[in-house]
Amino acid sequence: MKKTILFWFCLLTIFRTDPAFPDFQTPDTGTTYTLAYLAAFSAGAIEPSPSGFVIKEKVTISGKDALQAENETLLINIPDDTHNPTLVVQGRLKAFNMKIRTNPDSIVHNTLGNEIQVTGLGHNGMAEAILTSCTLQNLMTGLSARAGGKVMMDQCLFKDCRHGGLHIYSQGQAFVTNSLFQNSSVVVNSSHIVMQNTHIQGEGLYLDTLIEDSSITDCTFSSSKDVGIYVHGGKYGEIRDNEIHHCNHGIIVTRDASLTLENNLIRDNLEGGLVVTGQAIPRIRGNTFQRNALDPPLNKGGLILPGIYIDEKAQPDLGTRSDHGNNVFLDSGQIYLYYAGKKTIYAFGNNWGKPDDAGIEYVIYHRPDDLEDADGSEFLSGWVILNDVINIPQSRGIAWY
Repeated sequence: MKKTILFWFCLLTIFRTDPAFPDFQTPDTGTTYTLAYLAAFSAGAIEPSPSGFVIKEKVTISGKDALQAENETLLINIPDDTHNPTLVVQGRLKAFNMKIRTNPDSIVHNTLGNEIQVTGLGHNGMAEAILTSCTLQNLMTGLSARAGGKVMMDQCLFKDCRHGGLHIYSQGQAFVTNSLFQNSSVVVNSSHIVMQNTHIQGEGLYLDTLIEDSSITDCTFSSSKDVGIYVHGGKYGEIRDNEIHHCNHGIIVTRDASLTLENNLIRDNLEGGLVVTGQAIPRIRGNTFQRNALDPPLNKGGLILPGIYIDEKAQPDLGTRSDHGNNVFLDSGQIYLYYAGKKTIYAFGNNWGKPDDAGIEYVIYHRPDDLEDADGSEFLSGWVILNDVINIPQSRGIAWY
């Protein structure tokens, strides 16, 4: 009798529980879908609502298929697995004036766990997403591309995406123009990116081992509490004609990065303009360093860095006899360049804002100023060579705090 009661109780519980919608994948027949078509075809994985369309479970657009959407709103539920992408594009997504955001009815304790993922599955870029004038807001990672997946976007807004607005990794590709990222970082790892006329505000751009012909040009990076642009290794890429301002640090280049920094305005960054560390050897040409670390928050207890700080085994190219640096230093405080490594740094043909070699030496901290290990590094700094004649002024004996 007890077993019979338990059986009916369990059966009643099963039937009273709302069933979960299954993941849905298009049949891979070369069909172009609209959101309305998917809503009628996906057995509840995507449904219409008064605010647009709601994705309730994972939806995959297969390799031969496409999703096309214009002037529509897509609300994405938070999945049980917060690392599980909600809309996967293995084929093609083309969206114009589309708003994509977290479904407010599914937000619990502000934990976001959703994204759109473009994945080529190793098919060398067969998967692609083309977004024009779209808004992605309050998602975990607004848009990601991997394994040959390609994203192309123009005039898009990424806003308050908790784990990043755009994440490109594992041989992905991104082409970004005329877009705005507000509190939404951009991360590129072992992939290709071309970014132009774009503003990243409140967060930063993180580049790791870029693929050949990657470039960041005519962009603005502002108000990051960490760093405007962080470059972690890689021998390809150029960062050119950008403005980086009011970040904690302007640019950090580390590991074995050897990309080119050219004609950038790096100004008003709280605790330093450019940091070169690890074994990085970037080529630095025609940049302007202005008002970096002039009024840092001394009560924070952190290390305040100058216009350029070179550390450890790094050996940036700041100008040679045949290829001058043409970098300009303006209103950069007591020290414009601080060298804490052992190698020789070449910095020919830069404008230090000083009338003679003695004045220039006064704003560069290197071997002549480190004869008594003034910075406590337990080794003597190397040389910064400005021209063929080395002028050695009397040591200032200063330390940089």
